Amino acid sequence: MKDFAKVFLFLLILLSIHALGVTGKAFFDLNANGVFDNDEKGLAGCLISDGKVILSTDDQGTFSLDTDQPFVFVILPDGYTYTNRWYASTKESEIHFGLTKCVCNGVFAVVADLHYAENPEIFSQALKDRSMKYCADEYMEKLVRNLSEIHPSFVIVLGDLGASVRDISDELAQGQLLRVKNYMNRIGTDVFYAVGNHEFNSKIQRPVGIYEDIFGPRYYSFNRCGAHFVVLDTHSSANGSLIYGIDDMQLDWLKNDLTLVRDDQRIIVLSHEPLYDLADSENNRALRKMFVDLRITAHISGHWHSMIRLSDYPYLQLTCGAVSGAWWEGPSPTGDEFGYTLFEMDRNSLNYAYIHITDEPSVWFEFPLDGILSGIVPFRIVTSKFLQQPTVSIDGSKLSIQPIVIIRKSWTEYVYYLNVSYLDKGVHDLILEDSESAIRKARSFWVDNRFVTFEQMKDYAECFQGRLVTVVGAKPVAKYGSSVSFHDGTDGLMVKMSSSEIVRRLADTTTYNLTGIAKDPWATAEPLRIYLDEGLIQK
Repeated sequence: MKDFAKVFLFLLILLSIHALGVTGKAFFDLNANGVFDNDEKGLAGCLISDGKVILSTDDQGTFSLDTDQPFVFVILPDGYTYTNRWYASTKESEIHFGLTKCVCNGVFAVVADLHYAENPEIFSQALKDRSMKYCADEYMEKLVRNLSEIHPSFVIVLGDLGASVRDISDELAQGQLLRVKNYMNRIGTDVFYAVGNHEFNSKIQRPVGIYEDIFGPRYYSFNRCGAHFVVLDTHSSANGSLIYGIDDMQLDWLKNDLTLVRDDQRIIVLSHEPLYDLADSENNRALRKMFVDLRITAHISGHWHSMIRLSDYPYLQLTCGAVSGAWWEGPSPTGDEFGYTLFEMDRNSLNYAYIHITDEPSVWFEFPLDGILSGIVPFRIVTSKFLQQPTVSIDGSKLSIQPIVIIRKSWTEYVYYLNVSYLDKGVHDLILEDSESAIRKARSFWVDNRFVTFEQMKDYAECFQGRLVTVVGAKPVAKYGSSVSFHDGTDGLMVKMSSSEIVRRLADTTTYNLTGIAKDPWATAEPLRIYLDEGLIQK
């Protein structure tokens, strides 16, 4: 009997710790004061979740669930925003979510990789291999002012919020995240957040505890502008090490969440890391398959500090540029200044533009994913201000072709279809000028109808960053997990493969043709990244 009593007591204690009964109400907040008043009514059919289960409010707008999770949140219905909060701690026994109608203009912004720190000294404590050369507060002020003028329907801050909050004291980390939150609160629109790898401490029991204390759930979803948005946490740990990927509970929740989306509703998924960076695991393979099977519209990420359109099919994969550029040391790896990404949703498309916060107006060049080879090549020039008489020249010669001009709500696009077959192989300079706006912007690009070499990638790094390049006749020299050191006869370079299994299959005596995305060889340990298995061909 004594043993039975001990077991029974243990179970009671376990239940008291891990199962919390939470009740609450979602209601239409008539006066937008965040309080459920006597003349206000509950909202039936609102989806409520704790990140594990999803349930619907009843006819009175009430819900009840037993949970062992830290938060409960409302999956905002389309056309609604929150007046008091959209999530709450499950330590509260009675939770009210006040909702009110909102108007969506079809515009949202992704703000990625802030790496905020108050000063260079604190910044260097977190990122010891980097040195802050630009004042983060100055550009945060510009960011807030810029977004306040545009007034997007919402903003998503897509991870790496502080310099590296996992590597400094809790007090400093909390201070940095609160400063970021205070800046974002000034924009005057809904702001959502995502976990970045620099918020994830794999060596402690609550890896994202500091993040959760300030920003709430590490993954969630909401509806806005006719679309269903999902924000994921793509971090987990094993034996004290960080692994990029989705955990079991989150994957199960996501399956449930996406099955509740209408067939005619587009799905946009966001996470800090691109899918390419996720580990080769059963869960991550299931995640990719789910995206294809459920026909998501786009996966949007940060992490690389670069604007790179990774793919168009079967869905758009876009990794966004960084507010911090190259970690506050200068422009981003692809040469873009400090900035953020704006999106505009049309009926049949998701349009985007990178907006610099250093210049007025902003000018951004987007070259095709596969670089510039021979033939007819399209490229985009995006400006935040309409230009009356823009002229474009290559190597000093003005182009006679007229661009297609597309005027969006928040920017203007000039689309050129350029015949580069007459250009010599090598580097060329493209210059945009507009005398009325006193604009003169330049960008180098590389023309090659065959392939490039490692030596060229190093000598003309600015031309290849973010481009898809091909290197032929490369021989593996050394292997390191999912990375390989290759030599192509001109120089050596580290290449990042999509999995370590591919690396194990490489033969040391064989040469290969490599096709992948080039990054800055002077700032990145693995400048060539092969994100598809087809990018590796045995010669």
